[in-house]
Amino acid sequence: MAYTVILWMAHDDFRGTLAALFEGPLGMSLTGKWIGLSLTALMFAFSTWVYLNSGDWVAAVFAVASAAYAIFFLTRDVSGE
Repeated sequence: MAYTVILWMAHDDFRGTLAALFEGPLGMSLTGKWIGLSLTALMFAFSTWVYLNSGDWVAAVFAVASAAYAIFFLTRDVSGE
């Protein structure tokens, strides 16, 4: 199974598909950007609160992931609604 996945990843179609994901500006609507940023802020606040109250390392990981999502949404171009 793993050998088949490795062969598929080496195939030109996979590399073309992967390259297409990163070509050109990745846009989203202004509404989508604000919804994403709002949910990300809520997720970050909740994860931080859980970490501060319990010391659970998983909550800290979720807080870091939330910050990464915030960067994602902040770097997206706004396209037409």
